[in-house]
Amino acid sequence: MVRRVGRCAAFGRPDLCALAVEAAGRLRSPREVVLAWVDGFNRRDTLAAAAPYHDDAVNTEVTAGRPTVRRQAVLEELLEFFRALPDNYTRPVIVFEDGEWAVRESSGEVLGGASFARLPANGRSFTLQGCGFVQVIAGKITFQRGSWDKAG
Repeated sequence: MVRRVGRCAAFGRPDLCALAVEAAGRLRSPREVVLAWVDGFNRRDTLAAAAPYHDDAVNTEVTAGRPTVRRQAVLEELLEFFRALPDNYTRPVIVFEDGEWAVRESSGEVLGGASFARLPANGRSFTLQGCGFVQVIAGKITFQRGSWDKAG
């Protein structure tokens, strides 16, 4: 089934109002999209974790620095992340949804103490706590802005 999403034109992104196809016959909600990303991430499946992103998505992880633009760049960063930190997980603490936005608070752990961001490898595991704001239009992540509140 194909469903046209016309409301997104009102949000200044008519380029993202293309036809969207979902196997379930409906578009996934922002919450469902975020949870699908978490599932792919925790399976370390780079294709599944990158699939929810629109081709022209922008992902800014404030703690990491520069924005990542385009799904292909998100995929490449995920590959690099999983190579550097193969033993990790994230757990959503809570996911709120409001219109085309989802807000996720999460907690996760990196096992084995590999280097991460600006933290040098030290042989110990560490916890990551953070949050993110995710805009989902036509069933795809178009914009994401997140931050880690704590790494240590």
